[in-house]
Amino acid sequence: MAKKRGRKSTAEMATPRPTASVQSFAPAPNVLESEAAALWRSIIASRAHNYFSPGDLPLLREYCHSVATLIHRSKRFRNFWILLAFRYGLRSPHEVVDVTS
Repeated sequence: MAKKRGRKSTAEMATPRPTASVQSFAPAPNVLESEAAALWRSIIASRAHNYFSPGDLPLLREYCHSVATLIHRSKRFRNFWILLAFRYGLRSPHEVVDVTS
């Protein structure tokens, strides 16, 4: 099909163009654990194929690692809190200070 000459119409500009495969653009780095890699894939999939520059990828890797670590530690703290509450009959996290004194 011949390429149209002249200005593009609004409808032509609004029509999405085919993009490159997300996996071919930026697969999750091997250093990321499963939760961080899943976050990486969801972030990459939510943006256009040219949204991130190669310089952004190390920052994105560290962001995914940090968020996954935060979620993991949050779960560990919640489990620790449940153990303390069960053992000492605590009703709120603020009472933990009283237990240690």
